[in-house]
Amino acid sequence: MLTSGMKKQLIIYIAVMCALIFFSKTIYNYSLPKVAVSEVKSGALTKNFENFGQLNFIKTYDIFTDISGKVISVYAEEGAAVAPFSDIALIEYRAEEADIQRAQAAVEKLKLALAQAEEEKAEIEKSIEDIKNTPDIDLTVTDLEIAALETEVSNKKAEEEKQLLLYDEGIIAQGEYISAVNAVTEAENRLLIRYAQREEAIKNHISGIESQIAAKESALADAASSINQMAFEINAANAELGNMREVKSQTVKTKDSDGILIETFIQEGELTSRGSKAAQIGLVGDGFIVEITESKESAGFINIKDIASFNVNGVSVDAAVFKIEPDGENLKLSFKINPENFRGFEYGAVTLTKTTPEYEMLVPNEAVLRDAFGSNVWVLKQRRGLLGTEYYAEKVKVFTADFDESFTAVERGLSAWDIVILNPGAELENKSRVLPE
Repeated sequence: MLTSGMKKQLIIYIAVMCALIFFSKTIYNYSLPKVAVSEVKSGALTKNFENFGQLNFIKTYDIFTDISGKVISVYAEEGAAVAPFSDIALIEYRAEEADIQRAQAAVEKLKLALAQAEEEKAEIEKSIEDIKNTPDIDLTVTDLEIAALETEVSNKKAEEEKQLLLYDEGIIAQGEYISAVNAVTEAENRLLIRYAQREEAIKNHISGIESQIAAKESALADAASSINQMAFEINAANAELGNMREVKSQTVKTKDSDGILIETFIQEGELTSRGSKAAQIGLVGDGFIVEITESKESAGFINIKDIASFNVNGVSVDAAVFKIEPDGENLKLSFKINPENFRGFEYGAVTLTKTTPEYEMLVPNEAVLRDAFGSNVWVLKQRRGLLGTEYYAEKVKVFTADFDESFTAVERGLSAWDIVILNPGAELENKSRVLPE
């Protein structure tokens, strides 16, 4: 049996032990790293985009000069509104007197060359007539030689006939008669050769004349072509000379649409050449475009046909995304702006907010540690210890799906009832105890 004194001592002992346990646990807890925590929750991410850009015209066109000359006047300033067929500038062409004199000298030089060419043509025509009137070849000697040969052949034939009678009478031998026959044949052959030589001489004579005439006629054709070309050049040079003596002007005008004068490329008093760019006009009616280059990480959620907002000095209008192009590690975003309320080249802010589909697990960005190897989260766990329930930190690898300015969506690595540690310090060790705040 416990006496009343013993009971009192037991009660005091138990009280002291409880106090020691309580204060020991409290003192130990104060030595642990304190961590801020947050529950994993479900929900959607809110993606925000904001950047700045300038209104540029979707469609523009250039105006070019039609003549070379001096810019007399520029009628419109850059940024001014221009109506259809508005006058932009006046260009005047007036040739220098020295240039006119040089052109006149060139014409006179061409005329002199033409006169010389016509003289050469007349000489060629005369030479052709002279060749055509060349006397026939002199065949007198040849004809005399042929006549002599014909007489000789006739005499040889008469002698042959006599030898034949004597041979038939048996007065002469056969050999003598054969000699007479051979003499006739030899004379006839010489006569035939002379006939052929006469025909060849006539043929060569005619062929030589024809060749000379053909060569001269070819030269005559070349001369006629050269004369025609010179006449054409003289006419062109005279026309150019006439143009040089005239004062020409061009009024540079816009096309048949309202627009804004974006830039002029000519100035009063300066010289410009034909085909030079005089001005660039922006077509107001086709709207404006804002082009912004942004990182894929910041703008990857934006899609074609998304509607953003373009704001200039409190005036806000819709800005539709109509083109997205890769630009190295970035994206080039093009927004189409309605032309109402703007003139072009205003600088403003483009903002876009989109809400993603629902995610089962969202954690604050302060809980996610990202590096080149992936993402990690410190999770608050609890267990039974010597002094009761205690909390500890466990580092887990997670796979993220997306994030916004505040939260990160986690696909794998966590459970929906986990509690994550925010802004984990470098002093945390895996499985080490912590004190949640």
